[in-house]
Amino acid sequence: MANIKSQIKRNKQTKNREQRNKSIKSNVRTLIKSFEEALEKSPEEAKEHLLAAVKAVDKAAALGVLHKNKAARKKSTLMKSFNQAMSKKAKAKKEPVEEKKAAETKKTPAKKKTPAKKKAPAKKKVAKKSTEKIIEKVKKTTRAKKPKKS
Repeated sequence: MANIKSQIKRNKQTKNREQRNKSIKSNVRTLIKSFEEALEKSPEEAKEHLLAAVKAVDKAAALGVLHKNKAARKKSTLMKSFNQAMSKKAKAKKEPVEEKKAAETKKTPAKKKTPAKKKAPAKKKVAKKSTEKIIEKVKKTTRAKKPKKS
């Protein structure tokens, strides 16, 4: 046990913060579990639970209970699982319709298309005369360095 007053106070503060953080983390976990259970039952109902869980995760990150990157990861996994469940539900609705259409119309195999050959790019003609003329002009205009007198 600490003898110094400031250390005793610090220990009390740490204890209080631990309790607060523990309750917040517990609440976040509870809301995430309720979302997962609702997701198994019906995706429409899970949307409300998802919003509550995301809100709790954001709040925990704002208070410093969760690191902001961990909060982002948790929200990302929640949204990903929700979107997968919604897409499975959408596919389940579309499948019977597609089966009926496939039975009504028979598809013939499509012919393979061969890609068109690409032409090689045309080579640029370098004007040798013009470059030689430019070099000569540069030589004429630049003055030869005169040796320094000492």
